[in-house]
Amino acid sequence: MCSIPIHIYFTRSVQPEPMALWGLLGFFYYADRWLNVDGKSSSWLFAVLLGACAPLLKLPFLYILFPMWLFLGYERNGFKSLLGRGWIAMMAS
Repeated sequence: MCSIPIHIYFTRSVQPEPMALWGLLGFFYYADRWLNVDGKSSSWLFAVLLGACAPLLKLPFLYILFPMWLFLGYERNGFKSLLGRGWIAMMAS
């Protein structure tokens, strides 16, 4: 293992997990702010951008992102947000 440089490279490389976690936490913050506080399009834009950052860096973050997106919508609108039209009506308002 001492003569194989690929072992040294992969044990010392920077992993994208901190930035993916940053994107996930930013998504939670801005999505909650958009749904419950101000409803401005800038909060929605930041929620979408940061929410896309996490699964683009680490695909398993989708297992966290989708249920939390549904939970935040349920927290705001109840069961009608779990239907397809609930999200469309919420984005239009």
